[in-house]
Amino acid sequence: MAYGLVLLRCAPMVLSAASVNFSYNQYLFLQPYLDLAKQSETSGEPTGETGDTAYKGIARSQVNVMLAPYIHQQFPSGFAAILALYPTAWVAAGLNLAAGRSAAPALPRASRYFYAAGLVFSIGHMLWGPQAKDLMERLGRLGKYSSRPTTDKSDDGKSKDDEDSKDNKDNVALLGQWLRLHTTRSLVADVPGWLCFTAAFVLSHRFV
Repeated sequence: MAYGLVLLRCAPMVLSAASVNFSYNQYLFLQPYLDLAKQSETSGEPTGETGDTAYKGIARSQVNVMLAPYIHQQFPSGFAAILALYPTAWVAAGLNLAAGRSAAPALPRASRYFYAAGLVFSIGHMLWGPQAKDLMERLGRLGKYSSRPTTDKSDDGKSKDDEDSKDNKDNVALLGQWLRLHTTRSLVADVPGWLCFTAAFVLSHRFV
């Protein structure tokens, strides 16, 4: 089998593996914020202790402040990675399906089924896209308000920043919603898609 064809066959598997790894890293780096907030609910305010126990008293309000600017900076690059990985995997899977019959050797039927299934799962990731993007954008908008004093007042005397953030004032709660959504789509769409693309690649070589 020509090297170019091997590269085409394995591209969806490699790209979907990168997507799964990216999804896990998102969970790995964001879940600790929730853990800190939960610890503060049981251990109280910071006590000034040193060592590992010093972090157990970080208040939920402090986690809110830390979260906002982090998401504000991180989300654009993360979103760009998603736009690069997933559509590229779709194109690679589509090329395998389109060239499957004419390529030499021809793509086995079982392999074509798995490429098609992997493509469906990968596209299915985007079903959660609008809600996930909205949650992240709300977290990012809060980054503009959490670290500076507010001076502008509306006609009723309330801060304009307070009005803007009424619906998304609790960053910890928003992150919890996003992580639950993220975990669901990773297990329902990303992991099955990667497994299907892996099976498709293995089967494309097994019958050569």
